[in-house]
Amino acid sequence: MALKHHEKYKDHKIVRTLIDPTDYVDMRIRLNHDEMSYVSLMAGLVKLYIEQDQDMLTVVDKIKKQTENRKKRIAKAKKEGKESLKTFGIDKEDIENIFDVLEQDFPEL
Repeated sequence: MALKHHEKYKDHKIVRTLIDPTDYVDMRIRLNHDEMSYVSLMAGLVKLYIEQDQDMLTVVDKIKKQTENRKKRIAKAKKEGKESLKTFGIDKEDIENIFDVLEQDFPEL
């Protein structure tokens, strides 16, 4: 019986997320190995997060650091890109011209 039709879950909310297909398969394998359902895993994680479980807070901090590091790498790459454009004397009009030439030479793109 689907969860949304089960009386026990009538007041519950559905939470969805997007993950890489490979990660999804790996997660399902791990869940099977640990004899857990996806629903029980997610419900448990949410409960630990809400209750500010110390182990969960460690995981949350680790995720936050990964996100911050990713943002820093992106910002650095953007800055380096702008500096490269300045170094080579390329402005916005030059970039548009490059794309115009590419479009003419490779219309299938």
